Amino acid sequence: DLWAIAQAAATFAVIALIVRGVRWRDLGWTPVARRWYWIAAGAILVYFLVWPILWSLVPAIELFDAPGEYEWPIVPGVRWFLLAFAVDSFVVPVTEETLFRGVLYGWLRQHLNVPLSAVISSAVFAASHGVNASLDIFLIGMLFALLYEGSKSLRVSAFAHGLNNGVLLLIDYLALAADA
Repeated sequence: DLWAIAQAAATFAVIALIVRGVRWRDLGWTPVARRWYWIAAGAILVYFLVWPILWSLVPAIELFDAPGEYEWPIVPGVRWFLLAFAVDSFVVPVTEETLFRGVLYGWLRQHLNVPLSAVISSAVFAASHGVNASLDIFLIGMLFALLYEGSKSLRVSAFAHGLNNGVLLLIDYLALAADA
């Protein structure tokens, strides 16, 4: 599975950076005012409200797969859910935000403006998700980039990323439980 390989590579890349002496702060993990977490939570809420409207207005986007075309490998059971929740809501956001916003977006921002840096890093972010890459992943990548740009901290984009992943995982898990 391409996504699993990419995620493992991202995790090892972050570990390699830390082992080589790069400080978390240097990667963008800086303290931030508490209000930014509220802003991030509000942005995710708005995203979840706008996302269905977007797909109803633009039903046939050929650029990416439509949502729902990718099936999460969900295994029933509370233990599985807790493990998946920990990985998808904590580990994945830390590694992906460090690489896509901290390293890639940070480098792009040294050379390009905010909109172009956000578009490029979000396109790479969406493409890295393989078969389930879709417009929604690109758009959420844009949101994460803007949250990072505004707050100057990966803590905020990672919080939003974890919140997004956790809610989606919970929805999938509850849907699976309802079908059982």
